[in-house]
Amino acid sequence: VFSCVKQPWFTKAWVGRQIDEKGIEEMKKMSTDSGAIAHDNSCSPEGQKLDMGGENGEYHSMCLGGPMYSRIIDLEKTEPKEFRAEPAKEGEVRWWTYDGQKWWTLG
Repeated sequence: VFSCVKQPWFTKAWVGRQIDEKGIEEMKKMSTDSGAIAHDNSCSPEGQKLDMGGENGEYHSMCLGGPMYSRIIDLEKTEPKEFRAEPAKEGEVRWWTYDGQKWWTLG
C-alpha cells in the first residue's frame, strides 16, 4: 500500500490505497502527462515528472503480506496525517502519511 505520498503528484486519497493495476496505470499517465509536472519549483524541483519507482521521494510504500510473512498485517484505515513543520501554503510541498498504527505485533 501507499504509506506516504507527496503533492503535486498525489493527493491524500492515495494514502492506504493498494498498489494495483489501476493505480499503476494512473501513475503511468502522471509520469508522461504534462499536467503531472509541477510548474512551481517550490513543489517540484526542476518541474520533474513522477518517477514510477518513487526514487525522487514522490511516495513511500509498505508491504503487508507475502510468502515470508506468517500472516497478513492488518491496518486500521484512518484519515491521512499531513506531514509538515508548518501549514503548507499554496504551492508549497505537502506530504500525507499513514498515521493509524502506534506499534506492530507480528506474533
